Amino acid sequence: MNTDCTKHSAGVSARFRIAVALFVVAVIAPVSADARAVPLGGGAIADQIPGGPALLLVPQHSVPMFSLTVIVPAGSALETPETNGAAHYLEHLLFNGTTTRTRERIYADGDLLGAYNNASTQREKTVFQLMLPSENWREGLRLQADMLLHSTLPPDMFEKEKGIILEELAKDRSDPGYDARLFAERVLYGEDARSLPVLGTEESIANMDPAALAAFYRDRYHPAGMTILAMGDFPVSELRDELTALYGGRDGTPDPLPPRPDFPAGAELHRMEAAGLGSVELHLRIPLPGVSGIEDHAAASLLATVLSEGETDGITRAVTAATGAAPHSAGASFDPGDPWSVLRISADLPADVGVDAARAAISAVGAHLAKLASTGVASADLETARLAFAVEEISYGEKMHYYGLMRADLLAVGGPTAPNALLDAVGQATRGDLARVLAGIVADGRVTASAAGPGMGDGTEAIGAFTAGKGADWLPDAAEATTPRIDLSPRPMVESPVFRRAALPGGATLIVHATPDSRTFAAHALYRNRSARERATGVPSGTTDILHRMMALGTETMTRDELRGRLAELGATLKTTDSDWIPYDDYSFTPEFSYIRLTTIDSFGADAMALLGEIVRSPRFDQETLRAAMSTAVARAAKDAGSPRSLAWTLFHDTLGEGHPLADRVHGDLAAGSVTLDAARAHHATYFHPSNLILSVSTSLPPEEVIRAATDAFATRAPAPTAPGGASFRPAPAAGRTEAVLETGREQSRILVGSTLSVDPADEPALRMAVAVLSERLADRLREKEGLAYSIGASLRLDEPGACVRLIAGTRPDNLPRMEEGMLEIARELAETPPTAEELDGARNRGEGRRRMRRLSRIGMAYSLGMAEFRGEDPAALDEDLPALRAVTPEDVARAAATYLTLEDYTCAIAR
Repeated sequence: MNTDCTKHSAGVSARFRIAVALFVVAVIAPVSADARAVPLGGGAIADQIPGGPALLLVPQHSVPMFSLTVIVPAGSALETPETNGAAHYLEHLLFNGTTTRTRERIYADGDLLGAYNNASTQREKTVFQLMLPSENWREGLRLQADMLLHSTLPPDMFEKEKGIILEELAKDRSDPGYDARLFAERVLYGEDARSLPVLGTEESIANMDPAALAAFYRDRYHPAGMTILAMGDFPVSELRDELTALYGGRDGTPDPLPPRPDFPAGAELHRMEAAGLGSVELHLRIPLPGVSGIEDHAAASLLATVLSEGETDGITRAVTAATGAAPHSAGASFDPGDPWSVLRISADLPADVGVDAARAAISAVGAHLAKLASTGVASADLETARLAFAVEEISYGEKMHYYGLMRADLLAVGGPTAPNALLDAVGQATRGDLARVLAGIVADGRVTASAAGPGMGDGTEAIGAFTAGKGADWLPDAAEATTPRIDLSPRPMVESPVFRRAALPGGATLIVHATPDSRTFAAHALYRNRSARERATGVPSGTTDILHRMMALGTETMTRDELRGRLAELGATLKTTDSDWIPYDDYSFTPEFSYIRLTTIDSFGADAMALLGEIVRSPRFDQETLRAAMSTAVARAAKDAGSPRSLAWTLFHDTLGEGHPLADRVHGDLAAGSVTLDAARAHHATYFHPSNLILSVSTSLPPEEVIRAATDAFATRAPAPTAPGGASFRPAPAAGRTEAVLETGREQSRILVGSTLSVDPADEPALRMAVAVLSERLADRLREKEGLAYSIGASLRLDEPGACVRLIAGTRPDNLPRMEEGMLEIARELAETPPTAEELDGARNRGEGRRRMRRLSRIGMAYSLGMAEFRGEDPAALDEDLPALRAVTPEDVARAAATYLTLEDYTCAIAR
């Protein structure tokens, strides 16, 4: 075995630790800790409340937000087929009433505090997340503790929550990939409770026993079993005292979770026929030792990153070489646990690959791992994986509630000091450490694989997965022994917030927002008139999506692997399209625009801007790249064609009138071969011309440096193409109720009720608050009281052309008549029943809290700046509308509702 098994020099490890510390110091002010707390550096401390939870406190005083994550050892691992879904059912009930608060009071208090208050149930834990403006930290802390520790599990709410959970289950089961993901977990966990669906089944939820839930609550929601992570702007000593008073001094501890079952013996492929899936989902699960030492976790985490992102060591290359078809997506992740952990490797293959290709992909991955165990991981890949970890830490730190969710496994397994210990272990990990993990994989030989999709059939067969051979030939015979130095030292940054707006040569608009509170560099490139320019160019609808996908597959000077390698060298994350298999990831893709995002750290800001410019200007135009991009675009278009959510949205806006800007399908009606290389080139030349670009950047770098880099990357002397003509939306004539229905055959339907609007600008603040109040009333009555929906709300479009109001819900087909009736009742009642002052304050504070939350990360701020410019607003004054919103009275809301929300003439669009 040719590997470098020596430890890094102290200098290399120190460079990493110092670099990451610089990330932290930028946003965390030092604090004092008392004798029982464990200082972790940068002001963070770990603590243990006597008779209560373990604590990790991470103050970030530059951010006016507070986040509290509570991890409870309660998940589906504790269930039986009869009680399946109990942990998730209980999570829902905890929002419904305590010994001192009704459900209405819980929601009203959260709204008044401007809080995001949510939870997620998983197999081995339930994670509760609270985020709110930091001035309200104490009240938010007490609200969450009351819910978790003093719930009455109100009996009158039991049936209502049953309906909501059944709607949530129907929503998930409407996703073609739901059964495939459950199948993969059944293959891994067998008869163990961890193989059960976290949401439960229709039968188990319908027959859930309230007494069993009450026992579950008493057994699992003991403070001594919890772990709490606090991040943001808060006084550490006062917070610790408050947590001690709320959670401390309890007797006893909950029983540990049942151990994971034995990992399946041998090596097997389990196949499931799923004709409607639209692709073949391939999952490999490989056992690793339980995380008894943080070094194992660090090595396994870095290995997963190397397998996903390394230029020479990526599994995408192995699968492509073996099957002749590039996967739509591929990656690896590490799932820590005891007594074994899991290396998860997944690939999403084209639907027509066949069973033999799935077998070949598994063999290629096995050969790839065996070859890596022999040659060792390349030093460059190890260092870029280390860099990726560092950048990930700062990215998670910006989105505080997200950090709690993503590090919940580590905190639950390793305790509050584990994240800091992992950071240190990642800095010290060597090629030898990764080789040890790989050697263990090869020697063990166990792997369980699942393949679900069209043409897979149903069955189980033996496989051999760890013989080095064809499929790993590009790997070097010996990885280099030297370790490249990656300079993470910070660049000169601004001392106070600065805003600049500039017009670049060629017509691009650049917006720069520079502040000294984070080292992240985030660039958001927004291109306007997505569907309109497709029509002007004469290309098929969805061509823009193909071009976006091509941009991730290489440039004129870089192959796909070389581009991936360059991104890894910069610690950069590139997003050229939304994630195809993550529901609701497409919230900011519409027919009116598209975007490309690149994030890294300030050390690489100028280089990242240059790379972004090359990616957009010069994608690799060849048949192979076009075919690969078109394959994934066609699969996504087919997925949308069966999505009630997507279909109802398009149907509603199309029915409002001819030419509505939101009536086009973002992903079009693409078919294989429908876009030629010449057509793609022609559309690229017009759509991605700098004159169509709004480039927004959030950074700590001086604006002048960003302007120079953007000018070099995006300036052009090429003449601007003729812009498409203005939108020609013609509203449909008023005609009472207009219905449009599409049959989808899914378990859950989507309904939109609404109408076009012509709004007096003076009425806009009151109308916005009226719709915010309406959204909450819809959720309160039709979700919380009647249990007819999992997701429901109201939204408002004020942009012209096509201003409209929309009432939106997902519900099962049998509920559609009552849902429509209820939506209309509640909208019309608002004019007669104005909100109370408290209800209005809650809607207003909730909106302001969400606004702060969206801008916590640099990329969120860049998106907000770009969207303001796109809508014709002033990016330098993002909150100039707040005084007018705060001045709205209940009477103003009633007048706006009477004028705009009676819905006498309305459209009802249903994807059933």
